[in-house]
Amino acid sequence: MNLRKSFKKILVTLISIFAMTSIWAGGNQQGKSVVVVLDVSTSIRPYMEDIKGVINEAVIDRRLSSDDYFYMVTFGHDVKDVYAGKLMREADKESIHNNLNGIPVDGQATDIGQALAKTLTKLGDLKKEDFDLYEPMVLFITDGNNLTLDGSPYSGKTVPQIFKDDPNLIGNKSLYDGWYFVGVGDKLTDLQYIADYTGRKLLTITDLDSLKDELDRFISNIPPAKVIEKGSVEIKALEISHGGKILNPSKKIIPSEADGLSFEFKSMYERTPVSFEISKGEAVFQTDDRTSTVPFDLILEAGKISLEPSESKESFAGLSAKKIPEGKGTLKIMCTLDFGNGDIRECMAQTDLEFKPQSKIIMEKLIPIFIVLIAVILLVILIVVLKSRAPVFVEMTVLPKGTKSSRVKFSIGRKVELGSKPGAGFPLPKTLGTFAPVVGVLRRSGKKTWEFSVRDPSCFKNGDAVSGTYKMGSPIALKSAEGNGINVSFKIKK
Repeated sequence: MNLRKSFKKILVTLISIFAMTSIWAGGNQQGKSVVVVLDVSTSIRPYMEDIKGVINEAVIDRRLSSDDYFYMVTFGHDVKDVYAGKLMREADKESIHNNLNGIPVDGQATDIGQALAKTLTKLGDLKKEDFDLYEPMVLFITDGNNLTLDGSPYSGKTVPQIFKDDPNLIGNKSLYDGWYFVGVGDKLTDLQYIADYTGRKLLTITDLDSLKDELDRFISNIPPAKVIEKGSVEIKALEISHGGKILNPSKKIIPSEADGLSFEFKSMYERTPVSFEISKGEAVFQTDDRTSTVPFDLILEAGKISLEPSESKESFAGLSAKKIPEGKGTLKIMCTLDFGNGDIRECMAQTDLEFKPQSKIIMEKLIPIFIVLIAVILLVILIVVLKSRAPVFVEMTVLPKGTKSSRVKFSIGRKVELGSKPGAGFPLPKTLGTFAPVVGVLRRSGKKTWEFSVRDPSCFKNGDAVSGTYKMGSPIALKSAEGNGINVSFKIKK
């Protein structure tokens, strides 16, 4: 009898443990995030009951399920949480209904910046709490443009300024997946900007008699929450560069020439665009025999990098060794990527190469021949450069009078103005008529190439004012304000 009673107790205990485990597991299923961001400024009061009615039915009753997380926030002159919690059972909806129906409409402003920042921050927190399986559904409703009071962190800022000043949160387009915007009335310039910037859908309701039907239809047509795509960003095509030029990795690299890195960021997402900033980076060279490890300082690309699905984008980094590397080994680069809202990820790449001091490379070659060859090459280059950049003198002739200007010295790249202003290199005296202070500019663009740029088209005969390549000796037809026509031409004088 005692054995039978003990067996019964053990069996009951095991069944109880199994039942509790099942309940615990069921209560921790990962649901989706459903968010309502609601304008409660006084201007929206005439439509609030209709809006609440649609949210009650179309969102709370039809969209929410057990294990979903519901977050509702209002904004006016400040931002307030109305409800934040996971639905453990259907009965929880009653509490949400009561909280929604009890929202006062007394906001003295429409602080859109605070509403966006608070909601995006909350969504980031939810991802960290394991609500990261599904794309959230965020319904943002307002009836007016951004309006702030003193004391707001966004006071005095326009919506475009708010987005520009906060690129990692409010200005991060990738954080708006699952957002839907609703505007009531005709004062929706800021909301239109937000929808355009983020690439999200916007419903504008101007026929207020049909507000309930239009809003209900809009919410009903929102597709089911998508499973968030899991992906990564990887570093590809890592190469050493010098002065922006890729060095051949099959050849020995002189340490002093390794002043840069060229690589690509490759998105491994197939349907999700991403954007990020490089918040940190480091590089290390280790020899194959592991006897030497050399750290490098990295000067990484600043600003946001955006990638479309499967896109690759080239990036560069300055490279500076903390001591001279030598030998065959592997260079590794590690980058910390900040995707915004607390999403920090690491990525790494490596390449095999050989560092060899310049002195050893030189000793491997015939030094006398090498020096002579370099000297000859430098001499030829110097002669060519000096000839190509030698200055020339240019003289301007004015017809029909046949007057000539003083010769003007031109080096490559020099510009000289033609006009009536005092000090013009090619002056047009008042005896020829009234001309603009600067009619045009003659520039020596190369050894034998010239350009003429028009500054005042009204000074050219028949409106024939064309900027571009100029052939020496070609006439340029001008006309004065009095209508007198003259021709000017330029010639090189030795």
